[in-house]
Amino acid sequence: MQSRKHLRGRAERARHVVVAGGGIAGLETVLALRRLAGDHVRLTLVTRAALMVERPAAVAEPFPRAIAFNSNHDVRAFAHDQGVDLVFDRLVEVHGPGRTVLLASGRRPSFDALVIATGAGLRNALPGATTFRGRTDVIAMRGILDDLRSGRAHSIAFVLPGMSSWPLPLYELALMTGAELSADRIEGVAITVVTPEPEPLAIFGPAARIALEPLLAERAVTVRTGALAAGVEPGRVILDDGEWVAADRVLALAAPSPRAPIGVPTDDGFVPVDEYGRVVGLDGVYAAGDVTARPLKQGGLAAQQGDAVAQAIAAEMGVLEQPRPYRPVIRGLLLVGGPPLYLRAALREHDATTLEPLPGASRASREALWWPPAKVAAGYLAPYFSTASPHSAKLHDRPGRPTGTRWQRPWPVAR
Repeated sequence: MQSRKHLRGRAERARHVVVAGGGIAGLETVLALRRLAGDHVRLTLVTRAALMVERPAAVAEPFPRAIAFNSNHDVRAFAHDQGVDLVFDRLVEVHGPGRTVLLASGRRPSFDALVIATGAGLRNALPGATTFRGRTDVIAMRGILDDLRSGRAHSIAFVLPGMSSWPLPLYELALMTGAELSADRIEGVAITVVTPEPEPLAIFGPAARIALEPLLAERAVTVRTGALAAGVEPGRVILDDGEWVAADRVLALAAPSPRAPIGVPTDDGFVPVDEYGRVVGLDGVYAAGDVTARPLKQGGLAAQQGDAVAQAIAAEMGVLEQPRPYRPVIRGLLLVGGPPLYLRAALREHDATTLEPLPGASRASREALWWPPAKVAAGYLAPYFSTASPHSAKLHDRPGRPTGTRWQRPWPVAR
């Protein structure tokens, strides 16, 4: 194995890498490249927003008793700290042969390598339901809670619109609703999760189901698995098989919608990539995160894709001998209305359309299964934004402690 110093000597000049997108995948790629290539890479970050908002943390905001997370991060301070040229603009088109991009402002910067990390849009996948996309829908969720407390509504269905949507927030909303109503001594409200999954949080394997069963029972949450919602009528959710679920209020997660730039190949609107994040048919162009055609859109997986891209670029530059391909490990910090539940599973892609947990790779614990215990478990980004770990560290897994059949009570009842 050649030393990193010797490998870096092979890089003749600082390569210019343009990273388009200031979300989790984009910032993780920047950090990984800076760690791997140092000053051998010149980085330009193109983003429209001055803040990077961790959307998964917004799920706690409707609930006054929930754990609060620091979910806003200053992109200007990040860029300054990492020595990155920051451009507030939007990627419109990629010209692969000329290695240039067109930005919304009309600028046409060139690149040695381009990383497309522009994410996906969010669309309402179930007309008639209240759609939860994140912070913009916190007020709507609070309104639903008020209806349940006041008796204006007696039932609610939380709906996963399809298998491409990240399911964890749905269970968090349902479980925290149950905990909130219990703490307020509100009884008789029917809470149902409607999901096409074969079992609750199936992506995490059997350990998740075993850990969730007592939680769901204590919060009085019923789960209707193998159920795909087809529409909403007054007082019920209609399923695609003609059956229905009673619900005075219906809240559905948003579904991802494509927004790839012009000039890149797409598969149903999303960008196809190989195991190193290389865009099929375009030299020097990579993609990571929700913009890609990989199954399941989730922040931790987006960060892992960014890490694989950074490894591939560093190897192409000659500063890394052997890049590591994308091998997904799903991590989820489940907010439940009480001590959180940590879930982890190693995954494999099945027919390039779905992900499934590897046998024996499913873990659930009341103790943190990774450190720092961030809501978005990104390899470099989580330690960087955490006060629980120095900036030089990388997120690492921990064994945790298996959950038992009993669980601590939800938020205490006010007396």
